[in-house]
Amino acid sequence: MATKLQDLPAASSVADTDIAYEVATPGTAPTDKKVPFSVVKAYIKADTNIADAISKKHSAAGQINQATPAEISALTDKATPVDADVILAEDSETTPTAFEKIKITLAHLKSYLKTYFDTLYAPIGGGGGVTYSVQDKTDDYPVVVADLGVGSTLTMDNASPKTFTLPTLSAGDLGKQITFVKKGAGKLTIQAGTGQKIADSGAAGTIYDTEAGETYASITLVATTTTQWNIVGFDGTWTTTDPLA
Repeated sequence: MATKLQDLPAASSVADTDIAYEVATPGTAPTDKKVPFSVVKAYIKADTNIADAISKKHSAAGQINQATPAEISALTDKATPVDADVILAEDSETTPTAFEKIKITLAHLKSYLKTYFDTLYAPIGGGGGVTYSVQDKTDDYPVVVADLGVGSTLTMDNASPKTFTLPTLSAGDLGKQITFVKKGAGKLTIQAGTGQKIADSGAAGTIYDTEAGETYASITLVATTTTQWNIVGFDGTWTTTDPLA
């Protein structure tokens, strides 16, 4: 009894020596025959339509072929990218097959890079950029870390002696600055915290301007270590002290 083709077991793989079954073209004399897979492969390879399709698949305009050099460098450069533009990437976390092709928008790339660089660099001025602020004081004032920052200024306007006391610092405060301005005739003293120095002062020393006429005097300090303040710039007559001298 003849066995139908659909009743035969399916092969999971084939080799050149395996045999295919060619059925006669309807309306012609019976010419059913066996055909080795090596012959089938050669026939498919020789078919011009198939060869043309394969060629277009690997060389169509806009396609990137790993074996073709300089394809990316030959593309048109976009001078002003926008957030909606996309770049091609491979995802190392895809499952079950790693490194599947994905697109990444420039907006997502920017967000990723910002998050990464925020872990490496402290924001300028302790915030999201340079902030400018001026606080006017008329009496002794203990400076707090929140007062520090590029562009942050504390003024003192009093005819009597007054003091700004610097805050205790942590490692995250390094590089922060503060500017002091003497607006009044009274002596203005900047007092270092316990164990801190201001320029060449002693530990817990001070720097002061006592000139009554120097109502324009100013000094900018930067924290270079948790125990050291250095002078960035100044105007007026400033003198450091060493309490242990």
